[in-house]
Amino acid sequence: MMKFIQKIAMFCVVLVVFLELFFRFVMPVAEKPAYFMDPATKLVLFDAEFSSKGTYTWGRFPVDGGDWVLNNQGWLSVFDYKPVEEKVKPRVALLGDSFIAGLSTDKDTHLDVRLFESFNNSVDFYSFGMGGQYLEQYRVLMEYVDKKFDPDIYLVFVNSRDIKSSLTTYGKYYLYHQLEPNGGGFKDIAPNYFKESRLKRLLRRSSLVIYLRLNAGIQLFGGGRGIVDANANPDMASGDSDEELDPFLVQTADLILDRMVEGRPGKQFVFVGDGHRNLLYKGVSSPQLPEDCRIIQAACSSRPQCHYLDLMEFFIEDYSQHGRMFNFVDNYHWNVYGSDLVAEALAGFLKEKEMLPSS
Repeated sequence: MMKFIQKIAMFCVVLVVFLELFFRFVMPVAEKPAYFMDPATKLVLFDAEFSSKGTYTWGRFPVDGGDWVLNNQGWLSVFDYKPVEEKVKPRVALLGDSFIAGLSTDKDTHLDVRLFESFNNSVDFYSFGMGGQYLEQYRVLMEYVDKKFDPDIYLVFVNSRDIKSSLTTYGKYYLYHQLEPNGGGFKDIAPNYFKESRLKRLLRRSSLVIYLRLNAGIQLFGGGRGIVDANANPDMASGDSDEELDPFLVQTADLILDRMVEGRPGKQFVFVGDGHRNLLYKGVSSPQLPEDCRIIQAACSSRPQCHYLDLMEFFIEDYSQHGRMFNFVDNYHWNVYGSDLVAEALAGFLKEKEMLPSS
């Protein structure tokens, strides 16, 4: 009996080693940048000490994927970010969720690269994308970005749940800052500080564990603190009605935008709204904008520093002409074609509004 148990144990060890090597060298797993929480600001930042580059894939049989790299400041970009005292060009900060993080496409095709090229290297574009971020988290992140880099323009990417996710009313997000309704006003809710154990950091090194958790989607060890991006799920964006805007969400958006704008004279804010591309593919010629986007669009109209760019106008026009999808068949994030269209729309908008020099 003991020999049988020993044989089974040896078989399991050999199998684990084989699978570890297989998922490391034969079938590339979903390498994602690790992150940690800064105890002072309670901001989640990427952990360059754990890993500074990798390749992200998805699905049980991963084929597609994007190479990524963390720069000198620990953000997903091929460009190094210079501090405030070394600022010589106009600066634009891109604040967004997993669409701006861009793990599904190679680092050389990201929005900051395309925009940098569109302005002939005369403008610095600094990208601050991380999966699952939303409007209130962007507001807090702006304090960090202002202090370290002092951008002239903020490009804030919004989608179907940016206001709702900012409120504890619609669910708690334990990694990011939120607002909690409190006696007719709002209370700032900071996330609880966390620090990963040595065991979890060690498991992050295992290709087998990564495959099971991220590629196969199996919940292991309590599921961890993985960042889930609701905006990337088309099932949560089945379409919005033309009903009157929710006054509670309007009040929330007004508060957040006012906080963003106040204390930043001379800076411009461009809110860039995505939409229901999944409905466009199903034959809906002009999908209704998500309620959160319509609220932010309306809020911008009464604030001279704020502008709204509706990406769906560009998606609708391009799809009617070419019929090409702007995301992967099995991944709702922008593919290179979609990302390039977004970059072209943004560059055209910034030049039309004469916010930046063209060369």
